[in-house]
Amino acid sequence: MAGPTRFEEYSEKYKDLFLMTRSGGILEVRMHTRGGPLQFDWPVQTAYGHVWSDIGRDPENEVMILTGTGELWQIGNPEVWTTKFMDWPNSRKVEMYHESLRMIENMIYCIGIPTIGVINGTGSHWQLGTLCDITICAEGTAFFDAHTRAVYRLEMESSWHFKRY
Repeated sequence: MAGPTRFEEYSEKYKDLFLMTRSGGILEVRMHTRGGPLQFDWPVQTAYGHVWSDIGRDPENEVMILTGTGELWQIGNPEVWTTKFMDWPNSRKVEMYHESLRMIENMIYCIGIPTIGVINGTGSHWQLGTLCDITICAEGTAFFDAHTRAVYRLEMESSWHFKRY
């Protein structure tokens, strides 16, 4: 079993994807790509599973705030799909399956502190913000689900009742 992690180490390790600051036990994790909205690709998906594990093993973290950069939560990278999924080698499909599990499971099971998702705008992979204990969305936020190719908007400000468009 891995021991505690240190903020100074993992904040440096992930700085190209997640800018982190901590004050009084409150850890802010701001997703980004070169200072703009995070551009999702396969290395990002892999990093998610690892960063959640490292954050969860730091005993000095008391609350985590997850947010994006700019006016968008995350954006997709069209180059991710230059090869159709059906044409991928089976080993890569299995690897992606496990990375996807770690992205979600490690957020749920490895982070044992309160989490706040501050969804700063429309984008993809919004499930990470909604998996937080508390979720706050910028006004007018729409969620795009690449798996169903649907767009969802909140119908009421205080409810998680989605309407598909």
